[in-house]
Amino acid sequence: MSNVIKLGIKPCKINIKLKDSFEEEVQEAAQEKDRLREMLDERYQQGYKTGHEEAVTQLQKEYAAQLMTKYSEAEKILNEINENLSAYDPLFENLVVKLSIAIGEKIVKREVKSSSHINEILMESIRKVLGSNNTIVRLNPEDFQLINNDSQNLFSEHTFSKIKFEPDDRIEEGGCFIESEIGNVDARLSTQINEIKKQFELSLEAN
Repeated sequence: MSNVIKLGIKPCKINIKLKDSFEEEVQEAAQEKDRLREMLDERYQQGYKTGHEEAVTQLQKEYAAQLMTKYSEAEKILNEINENLSAYDPLFENLVVKLSIAIGEKIVKREVKSSSHINEILMESIRKVLGSNNTIVRLNPEDFQLINNDSQNLFSEHTFSKIKFEPDDRIEEGGCFIESEIGNVDARLSTQINEIKKQFELSLEAN
């Protein structure tokens, strides 16, 4: 009967030892699992950081390359613009000349609408044909009326008593055209402006 009791006790001790050993192994396995997880996390973070830095470096290189390309394109465009501007310089110059003359012509036409101006033009032009016995001075009808109404008009001057004044619609205000047997005098406003324009263009060509 004592043998049965002994046999009953021994299996109990073995079960206890097996249980303790199994728990230790489970605990160690859990700890190992945690260590592996930490190692994986650490390596992941290191890999992410390294990859991130490499990606940033690569992006910076690509951006720098693209930026240099854009700078080169912009420089090329600026050079082309400068070349085109050089080609257009004569055109701009010609445009400035025409614009200046057009503005000057308007100013002159505005200023010549007075009896004092037409009198000066007539005096200067008629002196060029002094000695002629047959002189005809053609004027714009407006100027003809101005000098005719002037209290000191040229019609009454003895010096020009042999000169015939005639109104002519083809003559612009501020000018005149003189015909005589010793030559003609073209003092029309358009002729004077064209002469100024010609001299201006010659001056530009000389420079």
